[in-house]
Amino acid sequence: MARGINAVPTIRRRLLFMLLLGAVHLLIWPGDIVFYALVGFINPLRKFSNKTLLITGVLLILSCIAVLA
Repeated sequence: MARGINAVPTIRRRLLFMLLLGAVHLLIWPGDIVFYALVGFINPLRKFSNKTLLITGVLLILSCIAVLA
């Protein structure tokens, strides 16, 4: 972004490849590659500040721990 280059098409292409790779991987072993690719398509998160992303990440981790406890 600092250079004025739009990285969104490259990111989407990589996420699509990861989604396809994850789909093939699901046939062999259940995993979470597909989940990571699907979450990666939520692009508005890249516009949040570092502080907001940190708080969101901590809350998500804590909610997972609470659900498993």
